[in-house]
Amino acid sequence: MRCGISCSTNRSSPMGNQNRFFAELASHSPQQPVSITPSKDTQYVITHPTIITWRNFVRLTSVLLGFALALVFASMPALAQDPVKAAPQAFKELLNNSEVRVLEYSSKPGQKEAMHSHPAILLYVIQGGKLKSTAPDGTSKEMEYKTGDIQWREAVTHTGENVGTTEMKSLLIEVKHGRKR
Repeated sequence: MRCGISCSTNRSSPMGNQNRFFAELASHSPQQPVSITPSKDTQYVITHPTIITWRNFVRLTSVLLGFALALVFASMPALAQDPVKAAPQAFKELLNNSEVRVLEYSSKPGQKEAMHSHPAILLYVIQGGKLKSTAPDGTSKEMEYKTGDIQWREAVTHTGENVGTTEMKSLLIEVKHGRKR
């Protein structure tokens, strides 16, 4: 693979010619190849039509950085933590094997949990209460749970807050899929 710029220089050529060459490179339109001959003994030839100037490098870097940041922010819900790690005061792991994972949830009035994610779960309410769930986009909804309720909930990433007047307790059962029988 050849370098995009080839140059041969007579060592006795004045430095001013080299500076003029690089100034010409910086102002060059990338659509046309350039040949610059500042003196009889020194010749610079650009063989590749694309010239990366500092300005274009900064632009390209900014665009790539913008895409990278957009990708990171778009995947933020996927990066939310496991509930046991994000809110250990509310979640306790009771069982974790190849078939299921069972969490005990306990939340006192006014208690809040940090952003966390659940896969699809089976929810069994031991002691009812009222919870406020807030999604990563800021939308929130309040839900009332009654003692003895059993619900299937799809996967969710959210924060939780007990907005009721009673302590709420429940079991969350995560069924692990993909098991070979």
